[in-house]
Amino acid sequence: DLLGGFIGAFIGGVAVATKSVDFIPAGFLGLALSYAVEVTQFLKHGVRMIATIEAEMNSVERVLYYSTQIPEEPPEEIPENDPPS
Repeated sequence: DLLGGFIGAFIGGVAVATKSVDFIPAGFLGLALSYAVEVTQFLKHGVRMIATIEAEMNSVERVLYYSTQIPEEPPEEIPENDPPS
């Protein structure tokens, strides 16, 4: 949101600064402002997708950790420690 706000503010600042010179036509400035809103939406979508991928990869990391880093449990019965029958 912050980056999209900066983009919109920059375009608005350019519009105000070049108003007296008529450097950029009003139609192009309106188009640029509407694209700035779309860029903000694309940035939000990109952040959401990156967060989703990171959450999904967390489960993969857990499976790898559980399969390689945790020592095996001892056997349920140890024949040497069985009482004589």
